[in-house]
Amino acid sequence: MKLERLETRFFKSFNFDYERKWKEGTEPAAWEDTADGWFPFVRVKIDPTITAIVGANEAGKTQLLDALEIALTGNGIDEGDFCRYSTFYSVEKGRVRAPEFGVGLQVEDENELAVLQAIAPQSVVGQRFTLYRPGHEPAFLLLHGHSTIVEIAAAQLAALEAVLPPVFRLRTNLGMPDSLSIDALADGFQQPFDSRRRRSALFGAIRGGAWAAAADFGAHLFPVWQGYLSAPDTEAEKRRREEFELGRKLLVEIAGIDPASFGRLRTAIANEEEGEIEGLVRAMNIAIADNLNFKRWWSQDNDFELEVKAREHELALVIKDRTRASYSFDERSQGLRFFLSYFVQLTAHRREVTGAEVMLLDEPDAYLSSRGQQDLLRVIADYALPDDGSHKHQVVYVTHSPFLIDRNAGQRLRVLDKGAEDEGTRVVKDATQNHYEPLRTSLGSTVAETAFIGGSNLFVEGLADQVMLAGASAHFRRTYDDHDYLDLNEVTIVPSGSAESIPYMVFLARGRDQIKPACVALFDGDKAGKDAAANMRERLIHRRAVIPGDCIFEFDVWAASQSISVHADIVIREIEDLVHPAFATSAAHAHAQLIEGIDELAAAALTEASVVAAVSAKKGSLWDGLSAAYGKAYDGAHMEKVGFARAVVELLESSVVSGVRLAGQDETERAMRTLVADLSDRLASASAEETQRRGDRRLAGKIREFERDYRDSIPKRRARSLLREIDLVLDASAEADHVRVELGTIRRDFDLDQRISDPVPDFDSFKARIVGLSLGQRYRDQGFATAAVSERDGLDE
Repeated sequence: MKLERLETRFFKSFNFDYERKWKEGTEPAAWEDTADGWFPFVRVKIDPTITAIVGANEAGKTQLLDALEIALTGNGIDEGDFCRYSTFYSVEKGRVRAPEFGVGLQVEDENELAVLQAIAPQSVVGQRFTLYRPGHEPAFLLLHGHSTIVEIAAAQLAALEAVLPPVFRLRTNLGMPDSLSIDALADGFQQPFDSRRRRSALFGAIRGGAWAAAADFGAHLFPVWQGYLSAPDTEAEKRRREEFELGRKLLVEIAGIDPASFGRLRTAIANEEEGEIEGLVRAMNIAIADNLNFKRWWSQDNDFELEVKAREHELALVIKDRTRASYSFDERSQGLRFFLSYFVQLTAHRREVTGAEVMLLDEPDAYLSSRGQQDLLRVIADYALPDDGSHKHQVVYVTHSPFLIDRNAGQRLRVLDKGAEDEGTRVVKDATQNHYEPLRTSLGSTVAETAFIGGSNLFVEGLADQVMLAGASAHFRRTYDDHDYLDLNEVTIVPSGSAESIPYMVFLARGRDQIKPACVALFDGDKAGKDAAANMRERLIHRRAVIPGDCIFEFDVWAASQSISVHADIVIREIEDLVHPAFATSAAHAHAQLIEGIDELAAAALTEASVVAAVSAKKGSLWDGLSAAYGKAYDGAHMEKVGFARAVVELLESSVVSGVRLAGQDETERAMRTLVADLSDRLASASAEETQRRGDRRLAGKIREFERDYRDSIPKRRARSLLREIDLVLDASAEADHVRVELGTIRRDFDLDQRISDPVPDFDSFKARIVGLSLGQRYRDQGFATAAVSERDGLDE
């Protein structure tokens, strides 16, 4: 069967899908209702091949893997995993509940269909259905397109579970061992004194001793021997046994070495038969090289070889790299040790698999470099879609790293976000549009160079703008302490390709999801930029501007408002116009020497005077004038904007090292610092406004939840909980303080602290007071088309 969807609620950080509950027009499903209202399952779509789960720390990524395993196997449903901030969390008798799970599947063959038809006779080839496990209550299923619950008998459930895809959880915290006991390899099982550390302790107790009688010898040695035999297993010992089993799989199951060969090696070592030892070890290394095929997957060293070397009691695993020197795993990076572990686990497991399965990996990027992660991506892809046409599996993995995300398959990405207070983990909609791209097909290759997952985004027209802003801001943050310049760890500067592309890019970044990243759009002051900015201001999406008006930045308007003047002959319309002609000339000299290959004397053919004259002739455009003067000075040579931007940034950086200020540098830095500081302020304001909007939306959602669940009455106990929940979603603003005052008034007016089992008196009045709560004031002057009340009435915008 093919896994299509995971559903869960009340499981650890997965409380319930509050967004679906609050969304206008959605109706409760019968199997999601409880006596206290509708609490929809959190749904996570699973890709047919590979699904990548990303999110911040504590967002519930690992818990999603746990939920998926429980949903497929039915094992591990435990009251202790119930969501602790759920309103149903309780220790009272008769009120303790267990988490609930569901898994969406599609039938793929006749055997699976026969099993399903025994439960639901109307099932057909390719039938989709969802199997629900509601805590400790009996499981049931729903056929796709039907709303009737199909009950399942215990025998039917067992038959269905037998054809569900099995789960394989790859151990991402288990590395390869440095050595393996020859005795354990030969005998097929491990003994306490196969451990080198334990043998060393035993031999140390013997060495240097002098005993007159056997009884004395035994009395001295027996406690050491018995101490190790009776000592409880430590985590380290358990880990060593697991590592040994991994090494055994490499040698026996993958390399195909006969265990009897290890017995022969043990005998040869005991008899000091050096030739036999060398021959056996050489044959083992040939078997490893022939069967492992590791070079295909490890791209960081094509000359890499894994070999064994015989010690007195162990086979040591060593690495021979391109230098032909041998190293133990301890002498190399942890990345290689763990990558090889993943590869061995997967290769050995594939030989045991008889059908399609689901593999789970929890943060396999922890020990791998960026290239190692890319190599692992290829291994995962080959497992899910093998070249030899064998069983196609599904893989679900958790990662923190952008290097473990296939940028050519953004549809595989699932972004988890931890909501505020009791909201729990949610699945971000349109993740590839909002926060992660590469949408190369629709957006072009320049966008594929970025991967923004949350944070703030500054959209610029071209790559030169990105280079200039990023470089200048980094320089200013290191050099000056007078302002919060752009933090490139928090802000992504996105080159859009042209002014016309910016509105569409911003729309994709903001998307249709409720959590919208803060965005500022930077337009040049030429005709194309002015037209695009005007178009963006006029465009409304669901009666709302794509971004507020003060987040649309026009260069010429900004320069006039700031009284920015770099040079009398320059009219500021774009970022290059902030560079003084003298400093621009120095940057052009550096570019010419690097690109054109001329010396400093020849570069001096371009003068500041010639640049200023050309700027005047080009109607005040620094770039047009500089480009024309550059071509004239250097026999028709051409300078790209990106090259010029890099040269400007390098001159700024080099001045810090040399301590020499160039002509025009002060004017250039003053103008650029003003620009970068203003952009930083606008992004900070946009981010703060988005945070406020999310608070308003949470309040609106709580109100909608109340309206949906309580139409005629509400117990005082639940009303008290409702007021607490509303208080928790409020921020620290003055508007929120007014709401808190109103909450206290409501609590007193309706006597909610007395006889809390009774219903709230005058429910209609209570409902009107709750619905009247609003934080709409903060939206009235922010350029948005709707206020918080409209937000409550259109949460799906």
